[in-house]
Amino acid sequence: MVTILRIGVLCIQGAVSEHLHALTQTFSEMGVSGSAIDIRTISDLKDIDAAIIPGGESTTISRILVKSGMYN
Repeated sequence: MVTILRIGVLCIQGAVSEHLHALTQTFSEMGVSGSAIDIRTISDLKDIDAAIIPGGESTTISRILVKSGMYN
């Protein structure tokens, strides 16, 4: 059985495209079956194996997560 990783990048602050590119490149270099998913809504969290929150100001990130309904 082949495991396909689905890793999401939270798209609420900068450096999103860089993280998506790095994930795709890493999957390729390591020979891992996977996909990098952009997370824009709470429904995008469904069926992912992990999430990356690009760096930034943590208070701002937490406020956006609460307002968007992605943080309970």
